[in-house]
Amino acid sequence: AMALTAMGPMKAMEEALKEYGAVLDQNPGHLDALNNRGNVHIDLAMWQSKRGKDARTAYLSAIADYTAALRIKPGRWKTLINRAQAYERGHEYAKAADDLEAAATANPELKDRYARAIETLRRRAAGE
Repeated sequence: AMALTAMGPMKAMEEALKEYGAVLDQNPGHLDALNNRGNVHIDLAMWQSKRGKDARTAYLSAIADYTAALRIKPGRWKTLINRAQAYERGHEYAKAADDLEAAATANPELKDRYARAIETLRRRAAGE
């Protein structure tokens, strides 16, 4: 892997997506590569949003990667939290709340930490 910090952020994200894509071409079930590529898509979406660009495609790509990872290892709480973040940023509040609840079920230590966030997401989903 080349030093991504020497490039601009957009170029570094494109390069990281290419590298994770290459890993996944060889091993489509590589859990960490799916999760990490999803994280890069989130970073890309936030970068695009800050510049007034449409970030929806990047969020959908992140959700697709996290969903693929969850098909391989259902209930992986870190991936559920990541996907919840992508859903929330994509204004899919009910799905975000569902994922946070599933993460808290998978790891009960998270229940208190995410209780308020789940409640807020449920209210947003209900249009309050």
